Amino acid sequence: MALSDAERRTLARVVGRCRELLDAEVRDQIERIYGFTREGAPRPLEGLPLSSVERSVAEELREWHRHLAAMATGTSEARQLVALNRMVEETAFTVLHRLAALRMAEERDVLKPCVREGLRSDGFRLYLQFAGGALGRDEVLARCRTERDLAIAHGREDLYAPPAGAPARRGRGRRRGVQLGLPHAGEDDDA
Repeated sequence: MALSDAERRTLARVVGRCRELLDAEVRDQIERIYGFTREGAPRPLEGLPLSSVERSVAEELREWHRHLAAMATGTSEARQLVALNRMVEETAFTVLHRLAALRMAEERDVLKPCVREGLRSDGFRLYLQFAGGALGRDEVLARCRTERDLAIAHGREDLYAPPAGAPARRGRGRRRGVQLGLPHAGEDDDA
């Protein structure tokens, strides 16, 4: 199915905006959680309050950063910043493409909905249930809930609603959100 010029422009704008948001989120996590400065220098791991999983990720990030910095040119400071920027760009690029692949798999009924309905997607809820601490600290989940609540409070329920024309969800006669504590509009899933 060929896209019209208008559709191509819209898609380019959406993808560009997604990249900007992902770049900002990845940069924030690399700096705030994993201890890199805005200039690209890694802070010592000893002073960071990291879980064992986060520490392992931080060590791998530092190894990747050393590798990228060694390939860059310029002063030590310039190489560190180039390495950090490349880490952010490559990570955001990978996440965006994985999300697109998941979304395409949803449309082809290869996967349970895991992206289309955001935090309300069955696949995402299943992941939350089994991921345990793999998503990071509890404040990460709290942040997701807070962002959802703020969007809804500001009249942006559409950000967490199924897309227009999406097929109705069929439930299993159980209450959604009870195990995870994630409230839904219409708690009973009997449809």
